[in-house]
Amino acid sequence: MFPSRVYLLGHMAMGYLFAWLVAKRRGQRLVIWAALTAGILPDYDMLFSALGLAHHTYTHSLVLWAPVMVALVYWRRGSLPYVVAVLQHILVGDLLVGRVPLFLPLSRVSVGLNLGMPSAADAILESGSLLLAILVMWRSGDLKRLLHEGRDTLLLGIPLVSMVALALLWRGTPELEGQVAYGFARLAESLVSLGSIVLEGLILVLVLGALLAILRRPSRSIHRETSESPKQG
Repeated sequence: MFPSRVYLLGHMAMGYLFAWLVAKRRGQRLVIWAALTAGILPDYDMLFSALGLAHHTYTHSLVLWAPVMVALVYWRRGSLPYVVAVLQHILVGDLLVGRVPLFLPLSRVSVGLNLGMPSAADAILESGSLLLAILVMWRSGDLKRLLHEGRDTLLLGIPLVSMVALALLWRGTPELEGQVAYGFARLAESLVSLGSIVLEGLILVLVLGALLAILRRPSRSIHRETSESPKQG
């Protein structure tokens, strides 16, 4: 079975879509790697599980995120699309498929529709978000822009590495193992994992393409300078 990427795909795809909508409305150029990373940022809590930080707790609380987000938007108005990308993780993705402790540490009450993860609803949401994100990226010109950019395209390595690392950490969690015992849950997880592989493959191709372009750039510059230099004699 694939390493579990359940809902990392949805968070990342929806993070891009929500950030893109806000940036477009504001006439702002979207930094795509930042939008993708912001979409899965609350799940970075898994990186600190060894320190006792439980998944789906404090990093998913609006009580803790609210002052950070207000400060970001106040001091850097251009940060709004990425703040929205973080919010959708909690208020859209997690609220739909599970329950979220929105008011920690004030209250441990969790709210949400709890549609299940993995489940039919989860697979549809994640796969649909991926397809829509790719379509929007293509129609908006973001995909073409990534093919011609250097540093920002290379920085797509951040969400790529994050997605793979979090997926490996997520694999084997009790809440997931209890659900994938059912046949359909295995199918749903496999569909989501295949979608994740598509997204990871797309990002990897873009990153490698940008790296190759950067490596070839100095030789092109030298060749151009040589060909343009006046002939002596």
